[in-house]
Amino acid sequence: MVEVFTEQNVITGEDLEHQLVKEREQRCKKLADDVADIHSIFATLGEHTDGQREAVEQVDENVENVVKHVEEGNKQLSKAVSYASYGAGLTCAAVGGLIGGPIGIAVGFKAGCAAAVSGSAAGFGIGNFVL
Repeated sequence: MVEVFTEQNVITGEDLEHQLVKEREQRCKKLADDVADIHSIFATLGEHTDGQREAVEQVDENVENVVKHVEEGNKQLSKAVSYASYGAGLTCAAVGGLIGGPIGIAVGFKAGCAAAVSGSAAGFGIGNFVL
């Protein structure tokens, strides 16, 4: 097929330059639109991040409070264990004194006092050893 060049189908240098400028302009416009889209995405991301900052700070504060409360709870538990062991020792001492006291009275006053004291001491020691 032979093509005949006429004025209508011949592209001049000006036309070619005009087409290239138009294509470049379209690409620049598309690039500007893409940059605007990216800017919009980052703006939205920034808003979400700022909105979540308060929630993250609240979580951090709650974690700190939990740590303080756990430490205080551990202290209270330690006190409770020491009070429980002390109470058990006193209970056993009282029982020892109650058992040793009447035996001592039956034997005599001096022996009774010694039996009551030694029964109390034995009860206190056994109570602490058991716990």
